Amino acid sequence: MPEFRYHALTPQGQETTGIENAANKQLLAQQLKHKRLILLKATAIKPPKISFKLSLRLISELNDLVSGGIVLERALQILSNGDNNDPFIQLCQQIRQGLKDGQSLSQAISQCGKFDPLLLPLIRAGEASGKLSQTLDTLEQYYQSQKQLRSEISTSLAYPVILVIASIISMVALTLYVIPTFKDIFEDDMDNLPLGTQICFGVSDWMTAHGFMLALIMSVISIGCWAAIHFNATIQLKWHEFQLKLPVIGQLISQNEASKIFNVLGILLNSGIPLLQALTICQDVISNRAQYQGMTQCIQQLKQGGNIASNLHYIPHLPVIAERLILAGDESGSLPQSCTKAATIIQRDLKNQLKTLVAMIEPLIILIMGGVIGFVVISMLMAIFSMSDLV
Repeated sequence: MPEFRYHALTPQGQETTGIENAANKQLLAQQLKHKRLILLKATAIKPPKISFKLSLRLISELNDLVSGGIVLERALQILSNGDNNDPFIQLCQQIRQGLKDGQSLSQAISQCGKFDPLLLPLIRAGEASGKLSQTLDTLEQYYQSQKQLRSEISTSLAYPVILVIASIISMVALTLYVIPTFKDIFEDDMDNLPLGTQICFGVSDWMTAHGFMLALIMSVISIGCWAAIHFNATIQLKWHEFQLKLPVIGQLISQNEASKIFNVLGILLNSGIPLLQALTICQDVISNRAQYQGMTQCIQQLKQGGNIASNLHYIPHLPVIAERLILAGDESGSLPQSCTKAATIIQRDLKNQLKTLVAMIEPLIILIMGGVIGFVVISMLMAIFSMSDLV
């Protein structure tokens, strides 16, 4: 239940402040009225966001203890032992205190902050069915697979990113520090130098004079674009639509989103959660706003009596294999298995395409960097040879 920080008037006309749990501001005002307080102002307290790393550790360690036959409250007591400044220890202590106050595990976890969208619904389903241990195991497997996917993507992109940064630094160093050193040597005979050498010196002069201003302008533009995308819903939607239309990058983005959607959907349906509720939860894992809106339309059509297979087209740029498998699963009554299979295939294709893209980018970056450095070196050598001829 949301927390509100309120300002209210006492019967004596004095202003007081406090924190109260309530579903909304109207119910908060009624609750305060029972306490003989008049609500003046209320601000919702934004729950802290629990990181993916912390969620994974909680589920993994809790699952190890519970599957070993240890009672839930005792398991949390074991996990709570340690440094009180450790965020994980604090989280376990807070959950354990909720259990001691008579709350269920899902209620205690919900009081701690904002977790991954999949966590709370699955734990509630596990509590309702009496299969909490199996639910924790399912969650751990999901988080471990997501951790592995993130790690593979980060590892694949790390080298090209480092290569690009090194290339930019090298070119800037050449332009600002190396080339000006040669310019002093040829300063008395600039008109007779080869064209390549004159181009190098011209670029170096321009960068020396305007490089700082160029960097400043690019920084301001970048920050402005970032702010517009993050704080303006219309611009953000257009940007996400543009991303999906990019030749290679768009396909990778759509595959990443699709793997998350169908992976989560398969887990939820296998846990007995109804389709509409499962799709609503899946919507929260979608990062792309264009696909998020498409999911909203899909859910609305399902509420009017449609089926999922015929309404997936509302979600733009979904892989074709996903639509085919969902259609087959919907017709055969094996939708959960079809969703899991679709997620597996899409995730495999995503990894393969990412490896192919990286394999193409790396030599291209090296070729460009080598070409620029080679051009500078040859230009300087040609200038030296031309000076020798003149002598």
